[in-house]
Amino acid sequence: MENNKTGHKRIFAKLAFAFSLVLFLSLFSNTAFGQTTCKLTGCDLEITIKIAFSGTDDTYINRMANEIESVWNGPNGFQTTGECKCNVTFNVETMKITDPAQVNCNPPPAGYHCVMVTSFNTNPPKDTNGTTYVAYMYGVSHGGQSANGWWSDVMSRSVEGGTGETYKDAAHEAGHMMGLEDGDGNGLMTNTSGPNSDPTQDNIDTAVKNVCGANACPDRCCCGNGVINKDKGESCDPFASPVGCKAGESCCPVCCSCFRPACDLTKGSYATQAECKTACGEDARCYYNYKTGCWDCVKDNVVVEIVYDPEKTRQIIEGAHGPLDQIHPALEEIRPLFESLASVPVLSDLIFNNKANVYVEGYKDFSLVFENGKLIEINEALVSDPTVNIRTDIGTVQDIIDGKTTIVSAIQEGRAVYEPVGILNAITNAVSGFFFGIFSFFTDLI
Repeated sequence: MENNKTGHKRIFAKLAFAFSLVLFLSLFSNTAFGQTTCKLTGCDLEITIKIAFSGTDDTYINRMANEIESVWNGPNGFQTTGECKCNVTFNVETMKITDPAQVNCNPPPAGYHCVMVTSFNTNPPKDTNGTTYVAYMYGVSHGGQSANGWWSDVMSRSVEGGTGETYKDAAHEAGHMMGLEDGDGNGLMTNTSGPNSDPTQDNIDTAVKNVCGANACPDRCCCGNGVINKDKGESCDPFASPVGCKAGESCCPVCCSCFRPACDLTKGSYATQAECKTACGEDARCYYNYKTGCWDCVKDNVVVEIVYDPEKTRQIIEGAHGPLDQIHPALEEIRPLFESLASVPVLSDLIFNNKANVYVEGYKDFSLVFENGKLIEINEALVSDPTVNIRTDIGTVQDIIDGKTTIVSAIQEGRAVYEPVGILNAITNAVSGFFFGIFSFFTDLI
């Protein structure tokens, strides 16, 4: 008979293995089979709901998808969420089940919510107690995972009384696919018709939190909103009045911190607009360069309109709150970022022998080739057979170069996203990703 100490060790080992297995399966599930997914590009969020339909035609499917997108995106075609007011859009991807083995969603197609559609007059949707509904969902989605349902052919019918309004049944059921419950707020999840049948701001925020995570709208996205958010680490804002910087200082439009411009007169860059106008002459124009904080003398009208027009710069920042197109570090400046991955335990496994297409918003796309955990090639073109995709934005890259954040922090915060291509790569990267989570929890080496 084994002693108590040995027995306890074996029990602990079994529990640890079981716990690791659950985490692995959860991680793999989120990587490969999310039915409601979230994507962050710059400061724009995109929630995609993938729905498979059984027992109906394309007309019904398209009508349901159009209603969900129209109601959730609202009259402007997008919503906002979080303290920094990130834009969020809601998209629906659909498929029609034709495989007899999957009729009635048993089993549902991998990667999709599944909805069985029947006639309300002959076979209406019912819950487990036999109560009849226009539509019924078997629970709500947690973290974007499957929430299958039973819908009828009278979904989103005309409201009685000849008002011209239709019920928003499909949009309501889509709320369940994003983790919302019946009765959440005095809006769509309580009313499917009438003046209070649109998603409330709380509905939108809760859906984003359920699908994208608690900090889906990063603090950096407050930069450029016209308010100096000191609780977000801002010392200025280029569109606040006053800007917030001292005399002789400028406000960085992508990090909202003050800096003293270093204007080069030999390159037509001046500290003030008056100096620029005096030196430029009548045949040129002076434009404020938000990147440098100087006034630039520009004689090429094409460059003037595309690069230096301050109104266009405002649109870039206010519309997307993303980094400016002018900030383009050379590829060689980016090289050390990816070479340093090999020095981080477990991260080197993530890139061991991969071909990675790198998509940097506000910059150019390029590709990396790793061999035995080391970067051997960096190319200005994408590869046709990537094993992983890496997505980030130029602001994050610049912050890492400037030492304002780290690679580990960028991955933890969702500012850098690592996407395996294909099922086998997903399994390999899910295992490595699990151990990376443990590593980043216990240490902060870079």
